[in-house]
Amino acid sequence: MYKSRGLAVVGESGSGKSTTAKMIAKMYAPSGGEIKYRGRDIQEIKSNRDLMQYREGVQMVWQDPFGSLNPTHTIFHHIARPLLIHNKVSKGNKKELEERVYSLLEQVA
Repeated sequence: MYKSRGLAVVGESGSGKSTTAKMIAKMYAPSGGEIKYRGRDIQEIKSNRDLMQYREGVQMVWQDPFGSLNPTHTIFHHIARPLLIHNKVSKGNKKELEERVYSLLEQVA
């Protein structure tokens, strides 16, 4: 079993932080080398199902929240959306969704 962990990419402006993050997120293909996740080269991930599974564990957090979060949506929406996309709650079960979102908000205070 793998432990959860975070990775921070830090560097000067123009040093390739965003490009590296986009390659890890499979938004760009690397021009050389390999990016492995749990022992598997991520370039082998081809199907939508496998990509969704990969993105469940690998996600980017942009440093500019104003450019990352749509101001026309509530925080509830932004937290609920990935729970629904990745089937972490039953679709149509509003009570379960609310409980999960509020539980996550309590965890981060």
